[in-house]
Amino acid sequence: MENVDPLSAAAARPLTVVIAVSMVVLAILDSVTKAEQVTSFPFLVATFVILVAAVVFLVDRTRLSRPGWSRASALVLHGLLVLLMISAALATWGGNVAVRDDWAPLVVALTLFALTSYRSPAELAIWTGVHTGVAAVLGLLQSPYAQTPLPAPLFAISGSVVILIIGSAAVGYARSMNGSVLSWEKRAWRRAESLAREARGGVARSVRQQQISRAGRDAMPVCSIVWSIGAR
Repeated sequence: MENVDPLSAAAARPLTVVIAVSMVVLAILDSVTKAEQVTSFPFLVATFVILVAAVVFLVDRTRLSRPGWSRASALVLHGLLVLLMISAALATWGGNVAVRDDWAPLVVALTLFALTSYRSPAELAIWTGVHTGVAAVLGLLQSPYAQTPLPAPLFAISGSVVILIIGSAAVGYARSMNGSVLSWEKRAWRRAESLAREARGGVARSVRQQQISRAGRDAMPVCSIVWSIGAR
């Protein structure tokens, strides 16, 4: 998307920074209010290290002075997001009584939305599926520790649905932006080609008129001589 519409990516930069900061604030507040669910402090620390790394990477790669995103950069970011969800799950393993209110899947979903101006709809769709699958598996594995006795598949759904919903919205938004820009570019190119053809036609007519005028000027002396001879 960034290659198609660089101006849109530049305009989205402030929003990207706001989302990145919001993700860190969300993680801190959620962890503080649910401190009793933490069962592994080392994994909690590791989770925040990964979160900060992902946020810094996202903010750095969206700077205007940076070249466009590469697939390798996108792979690094999404790899960090997968590690983030796994580490967050291990930090509350056995103490997570409500899988549906975990902050890690929401952070992943917000990151996907923040990438709409920088990555293609197809890539966002693929990673939405990957992250949804990872969150679903983690929710399924944590279901035995939940307070509410519900079927395990429901925990898989509740643990991943936020990624699926926001990720799908990100894909749709990116596709709409991409389609609008490409449609505008096609119309602009068609208009430019039409103007170019008209300009070429005008130049050709001007050249022909100049040639006719020059031929007329060259023929005038000859015609004058013929007329003078005829008059005699």
